[in-house]
Amino acid sequence: RVKEQSTGSINFGLGFSSAESFGGEVSITERNFLGRGQFVRAAISATTERQFFDFKFVEPYFLDRNLRAGIDVFHREIDNQDESSFDTRRTGLSPEISFPLSDDSRIGFNYKIENDEIREVPNDASPLIAEEKGTRLVSSVGYDYILDKRDDPITPTRGFVLKFGQDFAGVGGDSFFVKSEASIKGYKSFFREDVLTSLEFAGGAAFGLDDDDLRVTDRFSLGGDSFRGFERSGIGPRDTNTVDNERLDDALGGNYYAMMRADVSFPLGLPEEYGIFGGFFADAGTLWGLDRTTPKDEPAGYQEIDDSLEFRASAGASLFWTSPFGPIRLNFAYPLVKNEDDDDEFFRFSAGTRF
Repeated sequence: RVKEQSTGSINFGLGFSSAESFGGEVSITERNFLGRGQFVRAAISATTERQFFDFKFVEPYFLDRNLRAGIDVFHREIDNQDESSFDTRRTGLSPEISFPLSDDSRIGFNYKIENDEIREVPNDASPLIAEEKGTRLVSSVGYDYILDKRDDPITPTRGFVLKFGQDFAGVGGDSFFVKSEASIKGYKSFFREDVLTSLEFAGGAAFGLDDDDLRVTDRFSLGGDSFRGFERSGIGPRDTNTVDNERLDDALGGNYYAMMRADVSFPLGLPEEYGIFGGFFADAGTLWGLDRTTPKDEPAGYQEIDDSLEFRASAGASLFWTSPFGPIRLNFAYPLVKNEDDDDEFFRFSAGTRF
């Protein structure tokens, strides 16, 4: 006897993090839309600093072939005032198609068109950000390749996953750049899979085309969960000039980055039903490079931005708890190598659940 399982769900999410305080999400998902195996999801999420709306539709067997086709429609508003003096609003859509190259690898192609607005720029913002205020239409094509040799995509204990992707902006629109990213992450477990280790290397590069400078929203940023021990956008080129007797402190992002992340997790000897275990981590890398290090209308006494390659490193410990209310993670990190203008972060807490 075969009994069909439910394929739809309504999720309500609540969460808290030290970076964005309280947040929530409501989503409706159907994994077998109209009985044809199509995936449909609509989600709304909000925190004190971010508001997202996302609608996604995926057809897993486009044209009755092993082609995965879909479209993503989104609207995102982000408050960056704590890191830099601006907010962003991005609205757009992205159709995509992908297909397997082998049992372990897949390649996908996408097109994205979005309205990218830099807004709410105060008078005491960095002149480099003030010059970029306004709206641009970004039209880009891209691809991504994934080679996945992990034994399990959710809870891997061995193997590795390799990712590489590029985006080419300038297929119409107002922005012209090439953006590339690559990463490889390996997993290895010990002592009957009680101790899990992982090592990741990642890097990216972005180049403006046709003498078009990258905007701050097109550059990379590191910090928070992406570089533990530093606040979000806490490292990299930063405008610390004094303009009109006001000292600036605006993160500008960078055109290039390189990262290494190492993690180890292990049980703490408590009963397994408590769901508590610990870990250690270490991060090392850098973020550097700007198209311009001075504004076009340079104020008197303005000092050139230092966008040189400077190494940073951090290490720390984690405590994980699979609580009845959802997963909780506490990170305690200490910067081992940093720049005097970096924003470091000793503690980060996050929790969330769905019901």
